[in-house]
Amino acid sequence: MKTLFKTIALMLTALFGLFIVSQGVMSEEEETSTAIEFVGAAKCKICHNKVESGAQFTVWSKASHSQAFTLLATDKAKEVAKGMGIEDPQKSGKCLKCHSTAYFFTEQKVTNIAVKKDGSPRLAVEEGISCESCHWAGSLYQPKKVMESFDASVKAGMNPHPEENCVKCHNKDNPNWDPQKYTLKDGTKTGFDFDQAFEKINHPNPLMAAAREKRKAEAKK
Repeated sequence: MKTLFKTIALMLTALFGLFIVSQGVMSEEEETSTAIEFVGAAKCKICHNKVESGAQFTVWSKASHSQAFTLLATDKAKEVAKGMGIEDPQKSGKCLKCHSTAYFFTEQKVTNIAVKKDGSPRLAVEEGISCESCHWAGSLYQPKKVMESFDASVKAGMNPHPEENCVKCHNKDNPNWDPQKYTLKDGTKTGFDFDQAFEKINHPNPLMAAAREKRKAEAKK
């Protein structure tokens, strides 16, 4: 009988040990999944290019932000860069900080970029200004169960206030700044107005908007 009890005790101890180990592995996996990494627009496209949910990727690809890097190769951009002492604007951090998400508002390329299975970066400099310049690094909120909820996405790290990042580039330090570009409701002129500028790149998700309205209606009951 004593031998039987010892055997059972050893088995329970072994099972408990396996449980502890498995918990440790799970924690490491969860920690890895929450690493702050830029994942690139192609990753976002997987879920954000369905017509019924607003086809955000297509909207972005047709707007000016997606052409921000290409714009630096134009004669006008080269002329502006020359005046700043820059030989090649497509290789200068002073230009790329506002023309490529891969530089994320700095003069140095970010190092926390997720990689594909072949080792190549998921976010290329040539991508221009894409999703994560406004919404922050996608690795934080990319899981489907998180993205299905706006509130959960914000809680996980998604930036709900893109205006904070817009003005990092659309300001008086911009060599192309035009103080007369936008007209406010009171008739005054300004170089940047978030509401008007946002309408040029707006990419709403009708399904998420409908879900928010449904929650509001249920909350009133």
